[in-house]
Amino acid sequence: TLSSSSAASDVYKRQPHDTPQELCALGMANIVGAFFSSYPVSASLSRSALVASRAKKECTPMHLFWQAVIVLLVLTLLMPAVAWLPYASLAAIVFTAVLSLFDPANLVVTLRVSRPDAALWLLAFLATFFLGVELGIGIPVGASLLLIVLRSMRPPHVELGRVPGTSVYRSRKLYPEARAPPRTLIFRWDASLHFANAEHFHDTLLGHMRRYDNNRAARTRRYAQLGVGDEDTQPTAIMSVEADYADPVVGGEEATEQGQAPGVECKRLLVVILDFSGVNDVDATALRMLGDLAREVDKKGLTLLISSCKSQVHLR
Repeated sequence: TLSSSSAASDVYKRQPHDTPQELCALGMANIVGAFFSSYPVSASLSRSALVASRAKKECTPMHLFWQAVIVLLVLTLLMPAVAWLPYASLAAIVFTAVLSLFDPANLVVTLRVSRPDAALWLLAFLATFFLGVELGIGIPVGASLLLIVLRSMRPPHVELGRVPGTSVYRSRKLYPEARAPPRTLIFRWDASLHFANAEHFHDTLLGHMRRYDNNRAARTRRYAQLGVGDEDTQPTAIMSVEADYADPVVGGEEATEQGQAPGVECKRLLVVILDFSGVNDVDATALRMLGDLAREVDKKGLTLLISSCKSQVHLR
């Protein structure tokens, strides 16, 4: 299965390729063969690579039948002649066939797209080269599963804001000019909520709320230092403060667009909106966390809202 999957991109471009079906076929062959003391059945990486490098798109799955016939003839008729070949010659045949599967250019592309995936590529190559095929497959598979778990525990999340002049909300990190409504925090979580990341979700959201309040306090002190609110206040002073602190102030973006100067004391956070457009599932642990979070936010005198909730999450 591994060998046919590796060569499938070239061999089976025009034919459907069902890897799970091949797994079932190999499994059933080994189960039935176990009752007749037959040799374990497996795919051949070297033969599949050889077919992929020579026949490519012109090849059909029928080549597997002729491969089996040729191998049977070699085992029954040519074994005495092949037995005298040195191991170096046999290794050269295998290396020549497998060489087509080694593509260093693919590593460069993978490194540019995703460094963790490139690290797994190198880990698989080095483990196979120094430790053998079995560990060379097992170690990268285990590392891949670990990477999936780590990504699930620390998924991406963003704070949203409205792009000026539009009704579109985007990440404030990617769009610094985006602003949230007055006294409002919009938080988007781009993964399912479950036991492994529920605590991280809770802590991250509270961190965003604390940062909002810290920015508000810092902006208030800065306004007081510049004398904002006095008759001789210059608009440039207000613009300077707003450039340093991104969170909205009294009157918000709409008031600023209308030419109204913000007051000296900036109002605290009032509404927290959870954008669940990226949440596909919520388990029992996450549900309890959301309940505790709602009560904690309510004690602070804030309003907690959930938007863009999918049906399978809403029914929970």
